[in-house]
Amino acid sequence: MAYWWSDDPGQRYWVEIRKRPGIGTQLWAPTRDEDGGVDGWYNLVGSVVAGDIIYHWNAVESRFVGRSQAKKDARTDVGEDAFVVELMNFTPLRADLSLNFLRSRADRLYALRDELREAFGDPLYLPWQFKEDRSKFSSMSNYFAKLPKQAVSILFGEDGLGADQVEDVPTADAPVVEFTLLDSPQGDQGWAFLDPFKPKADADYFAKVIGGSARRGRRHETLVNSCAEWLAANGLVPGRNAAIDLGVAELGVIIEAKVVQRSWAKVIREAVGQLYEYRYFRVADPESRLIFMADRPVPEVWVKYLEKDRAIGSMWPDMSGFQMSKLAQQALRL
Repeated sequence: MAYWWSDDPGQRYWVEIRKRPGIGTQLWAPTRDEDGGVDGWYNLVGSVVAGDIIYHWNAVESRFVGRSQAKKDARTDVGEDAFVVELMNFTPLRADLSLNFLRSRADRLYALRDELREAFGDPLYLPWQFKEDRSKFSSMSNYFAKLPKQAVSILFGEDGLGADQVEDVPTADAPVVEFTLLDSPQGDQGWAFLDPFKPKADADYFAKVIGGSARRGRRHETLVNSCAEWLAANGLVPGRNAAIDLGVAELGVIIEAKVVQRSWAKVIREAVGQLYEYRYFRVADPESRLIFMADRPVPEVWVKYLEKDRAIGSMWPDMSGFQMSKLAQQALRL
């Protein structure tokens, strides 16, 4: 089918409007509507090609949360009678681009709609409801829509991630690293922000964390590598990404590892802050269960604090593998 953008190779942008978990993992739409007819909006998914950019609108939270890229051309799943597109390189946005932000750009988006309509006519398959009262401008309820390349700069700025779009962009605290999703999407089971675990060398390196980078040393990586081996020996599949030390995607668990040199208070404060930030900024599933891992036995007073006040489990190495607090045992099901 010929669309208004078919002859412009630069028009490679789309919007997924999603209510369920699994944002950034896979696009899916039936080839027919409930009455067995052809649905033009569903067919859009079937026209996605490898390399296209998809922005993700969380319909529950009414905000853009990230962007990803089509890994391959859309395919038709005969068994499910559906269009399917595998996604990769999900990247969280660097600003809170909510419905209020969208409405602050309404005049420019209405003007763009009018310009496209005059040039190409309808349908345009845009992702917004253009209402007479522009204060009620909102996203479509359809699952998938076309995002004009002109709208990318209007909404997401020069970097395509919204960093320069609002005055109060949390540039000091927001995730600034890109994450590659698992080849096997988690779908409705949760967010898939962990790569399969690959040990890093037991040597100093800089790890990307929220707000910048931090030095990781030999003892830190030895601790993480040994825990990953122990998890695998217990039938779990460890993962990690550029920010998160260790996790188990299938259980929705993330682990922050710390080498304790002097003050327990200092490292625990850092770990608590990082774990909460990973959830808040969607570096991990927002419902992830949290574990603090130290390179030595955690004092009972801190185990109680983490469990009772912060709902965070604790673990540390011992002669048999790893010792775990009650919440850590429950989270890892060990």
